[in-house]
Amino acid sequence: MHFKSCTNFAITKGTWQFLSAFLIEHKYAIHSVKDDLESSFYVVLWTTLKYKEIYMDIVHQTSLITQVFKTNPRSSSKANWLIGRSNLPNLIYVNCKPFNNLIHALTEFFLHRYTRITEHQQSV
Repeated sequence: MHFKSCTNFAITKGTWQFLSAFLIEHKYAIHSVKDDLESSFYVVLWTTLKYKEIYMDIVHQTSLITQVFKTNPRSSSKANWLIGRSNLPNLIYVNCKPFNNLIHALTEFFLHRYTRITEHQQSV
């Protein structure tokens, strides 16, 4: 996959495929350390999916990469992926359980930024 810059949005915020879901959803948001941490996660995820031996076949690998990295600017699909973690198998990387655990832990960590808590859940 080749990443192209698109519009001033990409130039001012970074390569949009690696931007945090928050910055993608909110065009005029102020860039924070949280966004940088989440962006680092996407760089690691993309790099390892492309260059590390994985258990996924090419169809599932392509589906995951497309779902996470081909989101449109101002779309909530990346946040929805974090919340649902669809197409993310329990075992991703061959013979690398610590890295599998890291990817799942980081996904869990960042999803909390986008999980909506209803008033009923708050009152319980």
